[in-house]
Amino acid sequence: MATDEFGKLFKRAWGDEDFTALTVEQQSLYHKLISQPDISLAGVLTLAPVRWARQTAGQTVETIEDTLDQLEAARFVVVDKSTQEVLVRSYIRRDLGWRSPRTMKGIAGAVERILSSRLRVAVARELDRIDTSGLSEQVSEKTNRSTRQVVEETIASLIADTPSDTPCDTPSDGVSDTPSDTPCDRGSLTRADNGKSKRNGNSNGNSNPSLRSGGAGGDLSAELATIPESTAVAAAPADTKTKRGTRLPDGWFPDRTDAALKLEAAHDDAWLKRELARFSDYWQAKTGRDATKLDWTKTWCNWLRNAEDHQTRNRPTGPDWNRWAAEARAEDAAERGQTWTENTPSQSSAR
Repeated sequence: MATDEFGKLFKRAWGDEDFTALTVEQQSLYHKLISQPDISLAGVLTLAPVRWARQTAGQTVETIEDTLDQLEAARFVVVDKSTQEVLVRSYIRRDLGWRSPRTMKGIAGAVERILSSRLRVAVARELDRIDTSGLSEQVSEKTNRSTRQVVEETIASLIADTPSDTPCDTPSDGVSDTPSDTPCDRGSLTRADNGKSKRNGNSNGNSNPSLRSGGAGGDLSAELATIPESTAVAAAPADTKTKRGTRLPDGWFPDRTDAALKLEAAHDDAWLKRELARFSDYWQAKTGRDATKLDWTKTWCNWLRNAEDHQTRNRPTGPDWNRWAAEARAEDAAERGQTWTENTPSQSSAR
């Protein structure tokens, strides 16, 4: 259970069109949920409409249940009646407890105690959106790890442990960055290392290839235009039942999957090489269970997404909530249809 005495409501919520579109009953119930004494560090609490109705004069169990269904339809919460659990989607990210390694361990414990697989999937999607770039990278003499390293290792472990075959039937319409902004759909785990195509290590064998084409050196645009179609997507191994991860090998290079090509196409050669160097240094220096992955190319794609999110958040003009919401809706629609909205390679994604 959370040990703090307050439920955080960010002021910017009143400037968010999805939140202000809620009725007074919906907003009131949302406030009630985030301030319940039994809400965990993962944003999960026991489904208790009788208790919640008694906390406000004039409310009934029926009105609470109806309003909760409306909040779930608007994707502010996820409800699993079979396990009697409710998740406030953005609670982990907005509560900011993840900034502390000690609190992050408490969050991990709270996530592991979640009974509902549906809620675990939604939590994994939220964890994947956390921007850890602002955390301290100073290595502690006591633990030999930095705050950022501890937090990122914990997040990666929680995402990797999320069930990958869980059906997700929560509503898919509407996106809000404050506070609900993460749909729960079959694409929600594409940033984690739970893909069913488990390609470990460097499949193309190039020692210093260009990130976009798989070739060595040269102009990226020219290489991308001449890349043979057969190299765009690396073949998955015949045995997809292996569950053991591997450490990042020396000289590793990402497979030429549709997802990797799409993400890399938005950046220049110098930026990609710098990120690949940072990626390799980080994961090869990591120790423990979290240093192994089932699919390093998907981990690389996740790294690029986080780097892009960090760039967007730090633009001097400030965040454009409406644009982010529109992009998120387009991304969700594309994932549900298993198509790309732009830069579509000719091969199907090996997701």
